[in-house]
Amino acid sequence: MKHKLTFFIFSIGLLFFSQYAQASSDIDNRWNALISFAKISKERLQTNCPNYKTPIDAWIKQHPNEVSAFLALDEVKKINPSLADLGLNVADFQANTFQNAYWSWFEKSGLSKITLTQYAPHFPVPIANDFSSVYKAKYEAAISDWTKLFPKEVEWFINEPSLAKLNRFYQKESLIETGEEFKGLDVEKGVYPEQSYYDSGNPTLDAVRLEMYLKNWYFTFDRENYFKRYEPSMYEAYREKKIKADQEPDKASH
Repeated sequence: MKHKLTFFIFSIGLLFFSQYAQASSDIDNRWNALISFAKISKERLQTNCPNYKTPIDAWIKQHPNEVSAFLALDEVKKINPSLADLGLNVADFQANTFQNAYWSWFEKSGLSKITLTQYAPHFPVPIANDFSSVYKAKYEAAISDWTKLFPKEVEWFINEPSLAKLNRFYQKESLIETGEEFKGLDVEKGVYPEQSYYDSGNPTLDAVRLEMYLKNWYFTFDRENYFKRYEPSMYEAYREKKIKADQEPDKASH
């Protein structure tokens, strides 16, 4: 009787494992079929999902950010596969959508990223697999800086026909570059601008942001070194004016 019970428990376990293995195999096949149908190359898969492997369910548990990056690929978004059929918890991955007014506006327009890069090369394209609140705050700051530093790119963005037709309050805009955009960037005396503060995902934009924040920081808090660094031809005139201003209180006291 004991041997029969042991065999029965073993049989149930084997049946469960067999069914699990079959379900896991089915999910693997669906993912592989999706990759093939979407024509995603091995190189592109490796770039966005470096740890992709079978069994897929193990990869999903261990690397959810890579799953989000995969679902964010243009090839996959066009097909819009069922998350449930891919073995995914719908609530987990449907919630991971990047929300930003400018980015959502662009996505709805149907324009390609190539067009965006051509006419607005400094526009920050969101990092596909980063949905953290920290990155979202960084992205909002990057968008704000982009509108101040590159008004001509903003002008193109607002007036581009595919984007303009989505704006029911649209009026043709013509923005003027002032040449003093850095003065619109907020700086704090105790916070010296560093590269690590500017990480939008667009290194070209971030390089300009760092330089402009530095320029404003020196202009606001260290005027002497501002002229040394950015307007050396004006430095002597600044020094003379400063010396004269410093001497005025001394004269008044005598």
